[in-house]
Amino acid sequence: MCIRDRPDASGRVRTAANCLLSFQVTSATPGTGTDPLLVQQWHLNNTGQSGGTSGEDLRAILAWPTSRGAGVRIAVTDDGIDITHPDLAPNVIANESYNYLLANSVWPLPCTNQDIHGTSVAGIAVARDGNGVGGAGVAPQASMVAYNALSANDDASLADAMTRGKNNQIWHNSWGSPDEGRPEPAPRIWEQAIDEGLRSARSGLSLI
Repeated sequence: MCIRDRPDASGRVRTAANCLLSFQVTSATPGTGTDPLLVQQWHLNNTGQSGGTSGEDLRAILAWPTSRGAGVRIAVTDDGIDITHPDLAPNVIANESYNYLLANSVWPLPCTNQDIHGTSVAGIAVARDGNGVGGAGVAPQASMVAYNALSANDDASLADAMTRGKNNQIWHNSWGSPDEGRPEPAPRIWEQAIDEGLRSARSGLSLI
């Protein structure tokens, strides 16, 4: 199996020896138009469209006239993240993501069809608005870098992700420890990474 940390001549990239998927990398101009799934995103604007209570939402759309996240840099740490997806690619900072399955690779892409969580949570955070594709993120014009540290499944990779990218302002970590619901002490390497990240990051940092 061919291993590449950059697109081949056909524009496709695969990022680890055991990955079953490859991805087409294009430089297509982002489209324009209404996002077709936006009306279904009750967490952004709940009108009762999914049987829920109207108004119980994040009030995100109400905030968009003031800010849609432009100028903010979000790091999404999860499993594989499809940074080639047309609803994410316009917001991805080129060459600053990191793949923990292949050294020095900037393509933290999914490896199997079950490797879907990272792309989903990235979309909830920063899916591009007004491009006629999918829905929109809470901060649809924020910039994003992606780290697939969960795919490596070790504490060292997770700790590294918390200190990687000194210009990150928000770290998006939609996961928890394998503690089966019982509180456990954090590994020392994790505590040190959080301390270092908080000290070295710029003002305005948030962990969510």
